[in-house]
Amino acid sequence: MNSFKQFAQTIFLVMILLFSFPLLGNGGEPNISYQTETVAELIGRVTIKTGHGPLETGVPFGGGKKISYYILKLIKPINVKGDNNPKSLEQDDYFDVKEVALALNNSKYTRNRFNKYLNKKVTVKGRLYEKTEGWELTNVLMEVSEIKQK
Repeated sequence: MNSFKQFAQTIFLVMILLFSFPLLGNGGEPNISYQTETVAELIGRVTIKTGHGPLETGVPFGGGKKISYYILKLIKPINVKGDNNPKSLEQDDYFDVKEVALALNNSKYTRNRFNKYLNKKVTVKGRLYEKTEGWELTNVLMEVSEIKQK
């Protein structure tokens, strides 16, 4: 009788695990897409990450100039959904993304104005895009349109 009770408890636990597994997800917030019209809003802490820039003629691999990027270390990981359009450069899905490089190229923020957000918790709005160059330091980047300290 005791072994039947243990068997029933084991079956019950297995059933709970099987039915709850799809609810666990894959570690990130719901999917965010790269779509141009979509403005993503992410919360995190701004840091600086350093790596090697584009390769130069005659310089061994990893010998490009050192470059620094502003990185948003996300409070909660995100999942980024790729574009289904075969002509798009942004086709790859990324799951459990914890860092996003912040591109200031086309924004009103200059490096001097952006430094005040270093190591601070912020909300950043902008358009996400996928890494296209080997020297970019994260798979997902954001063209910043707005930033606010939390």
